Amino acid sequence: MNFKICLSAAAALTLLCLDASAQTVTNTEELLGAIANAEPGDTIELAAGTYRVNQNISVNRPGPVTLTGQDAVIEFDALEGFKVSAPDWTFQNLTIRGVCADDNDCEHAFHIVGGADNTTIRGCGLHDFNAQIKANGEGEPRQFPDNVLLEFNEFSDTRPRQTANPVTKIDVVGGRDWVIRHNIIRDFVKGEGNRISYGAFLKGNSRNGVFDSNFVACSNGFEDPGAVTIGLSLGGGGTSPDSICEDQSCTPEHQDGLLQNNIIANCSDVGIYINKGAGTSILNNTLVDTSGIDIRFDSSTAIIANNFVDGRVRERDSGTISDSSNNIVEIDPGQYFQDAPNLNFGLLSAEEVVDQGRDENVTHDFCGRARTAPLDIGALEYSLGAPCVIATNLEDLLDSKVPSQNNNNNPNNPNNTNSGTNSSNSNQTNGTNGSTDTNNANNTNSGESNNSNNQETFEDDVELENTGCGCASTDGPPWTIVILLIGFGLLRRKRTPLT
Repeated sequence: MNFKICLSAAAALTLLCLDASAQTVTNTEELLGAIANAEPGDTIELAAGTYRVNQNISVNRPGPVTLTGQDAVIEFDALEGFKVSAPDWTFQNLTIRGVCADDNDCEHAFHIVGGADNTTIRGCGLHDFNAQIKANGEGEPRQFPDNVLLEFNEFSDTRPRQTANPVTKIDVVGGRDWVIRHNIIRDFVKGEGNRISYGAFLKGNSRNGVFDSNFVACSNGFEDPGAVTIGLSLGGGGTSPDSICEDQSCTPEHQDGLLQNNIIANCSDVGIYINKGAGTSILNNTLVDTSGIDIRFDSSTAIIANNFVDGRVRERDSGTISDSSNNIVEIDPGQYFQDAPNLNFGLLSAEEVVDQGRDENVTHDFCGRARTAPLDIGALEYSLGAPCVIATNLEDLLDSKVPSQNNNNNPNNPNNTNSGTNSSNSNQTNGTNGSTDTNNANNTNSGESNNSNNQETFEDDVELENTGCGCASTDGPPWTIVILLIGFGLLRRKRTPLT
């Protein structure tokens, strides 16, 4: 009791301090002025309403500063929205939309560059940009934003992007200790050019990145058979020249990355793509209606354990899977799940799933529940009871939000508190050339999928898509999650703000 009283008193004192530097803005002019004159400790709150912005907003004054607003919508008719170059800013409870008449003119909601360490984006809905989040180095020598946290957000488009420019909802080149968790990333289709789009990638010799407990649905609301959609990636399509990457080298594209507890669905290509990703751990993910997992090129090494994968797990072009076990691969989801097309992952049979994973110190599941050893297979820990309902829009996500974890909680960084593990072996060995299907004796295997090659080039971070993924999806009936997704972004009730 005394402990609670002390906490309450401390919280009250904190609120008093914040009130002294809090301000509410009611129009675009006030918003621009508040950001331009922000001081450490400020909280800028947007009153309910719509804020139309026809210019880029430079965020260049050091924090800590919080920009927040319940029932506030920012509409950008500009190439990029917030260009964040200063550290310690938090953007929270905002809806941000790109409203450009030409999709080439709405590139980013956030462009995070240089010294923008400790940026947090939480509880936001970011819609209709080519890359809602773009991050890269800036300055001479080039500096990259580190320790960035993206959590409890929705990244989505309301229609295919009519552009030949890169389309990736979270596009990060360089930087260390990025944590991307508990987000919805959905409906990202590139309508022109090479037609290749990604949900999210970390590349450019970035390090210690984490994708944890995200729901990724590549293409649910759009029927576009010519599009190539890829879920999560370390390496994307590659980066060049070396001068724009960390340490002036783009090989490897990522080091010591972790993908755990993600549910990835409806991708015409692979759900997880590792391109020159050294020391990668892929643990307890569930992939449905994707081509599977690709580990590609001789810089790539990966441990793959405890995953549900309806497609193949493959080594390509000398990529190396150093350890693959306790996976269920090339599956027919209908044999295991009650209604996977409608995101009901309740089990039909527990025999091959419950307590069949190996202990990788993955301490929680997709729902945020504490796992107990022995682990189950996939993103959901069935031994804890019925799984949570998978939120497919921001309001549902925030209504059922998992308690926020420490921002400095990257399980790949030994200096941080652990919410998972990176048990990868980063020693690179010579793998096989071409496309080798990897089916460890400990993996359950049934079914088949295919891949082929494509090509893409960027401006300053060149996508070498002949080093990317293929374009064939798994055989079988299409999964129509569309039924559950009707009305996404259209029927929005008042959201529960994150505090």
